[in-house]
Amino acid sequence: AGIEDADPSPDGMTAAAVRCSAGRCDLVRVTLASGKIETLAAGSPLRAYYRPRCSPDGRTIWQVIYRGMLSREVATGKSVEHIPGPSGVPRVFNESAVAPDQSFFARCVGRDLWIIKSSGEPEFAVKNDGRKSFTAAAVHPTGRFLAATSNDATVKIYVAAPSSIAS
Repeated sequence: AGIEDADPSPDGMTAAAVRCSAGRCDLVRVTLASGKIETLAAGSPLRAYYRPRCSPDGRTIWQVIYRGMLSREVATGKSVEHIPGPSGVPRVFNESAVAPDQSFFARCVGRDLWIIKSSGEPEFAVKNDGRKSFTAAAVHPTGRFLAATSNDATVKIYVAAPSSIAS
């Protein structure tokens, strides 16, 4: 079926995923019990979807796009929010993760882990302490901590900036 990067919804009934075929990657929803695949947003040679993530409440799917993050309603696939990537943050990245309250997202960019406010402004960047590159990030359910992995097989925990902490 060509399904990649599936992320189960909180209720475990569906998963957000990417289906790649013939040079394009579509954003899809998979019904886990039946295997039914529904296209939420069609990709093209110029628009590919990458590593979608279900929101903690299960109502939206966040996906990385070339210049930021985009959320879509799970029920309809309609685009509901776009967080632009700030001009000071490189466009090439490995992974992003959204805070539970959607106030910020963390983006792995080579040797840096950027924290970007929902307004699109960079809050701060954690500089790599000699490790090779950040490869993935996850935000704690409280929004207070970030976990980041790197390609040297380590995981580190960071405290989010005080203004990014979910209330």
